[in-house]
Amino acid sequence: SSTTTVPDEHYDGENKCSQNAYMTILEIIATSLSYADQNNDSRRKSTSNTSSEDDTCLVSKLQTCLGQETSLLTLTLLDLGTLIDNLSSKNRGRKARELVMANEEQHLVVVLVRLIGNLCFRCRFNQDLVRLTEIPMSLNHQNDVNDVVTSTTKTTIPTEETTPKRNGLHVILSCTSFAYGCFTLREWALVAIRNILEDNDENQDIVSRLEAQQALDTPELQKMGIKVDLDKRGKVNIVHDEIKKEGGDV
Repeated sequence: SSTTTVPDEHYDGENKCSQNAYMTILEIIATSLSYADQNNDSRRKSTSNTSSEDDTCLVSKLQTCLGQETSLLTLTLLDLGTLIDNLSSKNRGRKARELVMANEEQHLVVVLVRLIGNLCFRCRFNQDLVRLTEIPMSLNHQNDVNDVVTSTTKTTIPTEETTPKRNGLHVILSCTSFAYGCFTLREWALVAIRNILEDNDENQDIVSRLEAQQALDTPELQKMGIKVDLDKRGKVNIVHDEIKKEGGDV
């Protein structure tokens, strides 16, 4: 008797081709939108501004249209959140200089951050959309967060109150923590953050209020006799506890 193997719905080559096409399309859009920023620089140096002003106006309309009439920005934020979560889970326990990112992951995260930044350049609607878009955590990353919450609060089951919530602005800010894994990510993330915060008091207020919410107290720190305290202003203080061991002081 012979057995028939049913092929998978998508094979590796097809998936890679689809992902490459996806990133190429995003790159084209991001590059097209960056024309507005370039024109603003050229206008300062040129006495004839009519052509560049028309181009900038067109790009501005395109930004608004993409934000209001399509789900491009929202989906890009969600994709970035998923990618950052996967990278966080994969690199859990590693030092910053030991971060591991595949070439495809580096390419994709830069494209997503660059597109978000260019969509938000002097576009109030898109700036606000980044703040108002809630980004759910992927299951793996949620489990990692729950483990940390459980170990620090001694809570068996994390609740709605102890599980952090985040929006698109939080995800963009978190990209800077992966700078060691991707050479250009920090620069693009800073550009995106600048574009999202520019002349937007609400977004600036969120960043200004970001602070540590809870001190991390792990078994490893306890063995070293180190206690981490957090004051009301979010300032971290390191306290060295007395270490008492059997057989006398060490």
